[in-house]
Amino acid sequence: MAITPIHIGSGDKALYGLDFFREEKTIKMIDFYRLKERINEIEENLTKIMNLKEEEKKVRREEKRKIRIREEVRNIKEINEKILKDVSRRNPEAVRYAIKSNAEVDRDVETIIKLNSSPYIPGSSIKGALRTAYLYEYGKGKIDAIAKEKVGAALRDRKGIKGIKEALKNANAEIKGEFDEVFKNFVVRDTKEKQIKCSSVYDSKILTRRGEYPHQFLEAIDPGESFITEIIFDESKIKLRDLILCLRNFSSAILNHEKEFFKKNYHYNLSFHLLEGVELEENEALLRLGKGTGHHSKAGWSTFDSYLDMISEETCYLLVKAMKIAREKKWIAEPFPISRRIVRVGNKWHQLGWAKISFERI
Repeated sequence: MAITPIHIGSGDKALYGLDFFREEKTIKMIDFYRLKERINEIEENLTKIMNLKEEEKKVRREEKRKIRIREEVRNIKEINEKILKDVSRRNPEAVRYAIKSNAEVDRDVETIIKLNSSPYIPGSSIKGALRTAYLYEYGKGKIDAIAKEKVGAALRDRKGIKGIKEALKNANAEIKGEFDEVFKNFVVRDTKEKQIKCSSVYDSKILTRRGEYPHQFLEAIDPGESFITEIIFDESKIKLRDLILCLRNFSSAILNHEKEFFKKNYHYNLSFHLLEGVELEENEALLRLGKGTGHHSKAGWSTFDSYLDMISEETCYLLVKAMKIAREKKWIAEPFPISRRIVRVGNKWHQLGWAKISFERI
């Protein structure tokens, strides 16, 4: 069940004035090929927009000219929106689907993954979250020991940075092989699709230490919505109770880290009340899915960053000193990303992607 909005992206954006138009508190997505009329007019306007954006790229320091170009682009998009509204009234079949909007949308919208306009959660997203939790709980000591051994040997043999990187590569292979074996036959099916009314368009922001990025709009599964999936795994390799424990420990560590992170880095009215009010049964745990939830340990095994939230402070200092990759000691203690994406629910801002997972044997 979704606790905060969940966005698992399709990789596409719905373009304002071309793919959708606004109507009261609804976004109506258009099937361009069903418009039947005024298509040439829309395409001409689209060409104008593209030409203006190319012109904007060439303008570097002329801020007034940039502002004028952006206003012109916006005016053309609003003209297109009026055309789409007009055509769809006479031809309702041109509307693929309508989705609730919790924001005053005035630009493109990042869409979620769907099958025939019906949202679902890919099994790969759920499996990745489960694997990360297991790795965090059972891999910390092993990763630290292997990294320390390999890098320590490279330092003693004076192999330099190249040798240390090779040692890390070997450690990657050893650790990855062991944990891949546990999840080799671990299968998570895609969830069943739900009707589009289970999702809405939300206002989101990206926070960095340098400030805020402009508002970005995205589709997301609404809090309270539930999905059903099937998980198949070998309990001789991993017990269900151990998996639930891993999820609970990992989500607790992430939640505590995030609270502390926001307290230190952002003076922002971020709310955690949706999470703090969740009661968990014996067969339940929290996890995070989709956009805005990534940490370096999720990003793969190819970079040094993969280790930072898994190894001890002693090993961190050893690596940083050897590879000369950090000027400030405080960086070592901050393995998680330094930017955050937040989403508005009602009048409060929340983190994306938190969900409650319930296991039932069949």
